[in-house]
Amino acid sequence: MARHIDPETQRVANMRRRLFMLRRHASLRDPATGKSTLAQRAGRLGGLRTVSKLDGPSAWGLSMALRRWYQIPIEGEWR
Repeated sequence: MARHIDPETQRVANMRRRLFMLRRHASLRDPATGKSTLAQRAGRLGGLRTVSKLDGPSAWGLSMALRRWYQIPIEGEWR
């Protein structure tokens, strides 16, 4: 039998998680750019993984442009 968690308890837990991450990003902020170094690293890694799925940055960029501006799906496209 599944245990049901009170929605208010879930909401408070999510707010605590969010506060923790906001504090973590604030502590890792680069003074020169004002951006979180943690977020920058995660963005770069995510971008590299996405690009590697499409055999390189040019193929990825072209695929995204075709999808965004012309709504043309590409065969074998990642989802």
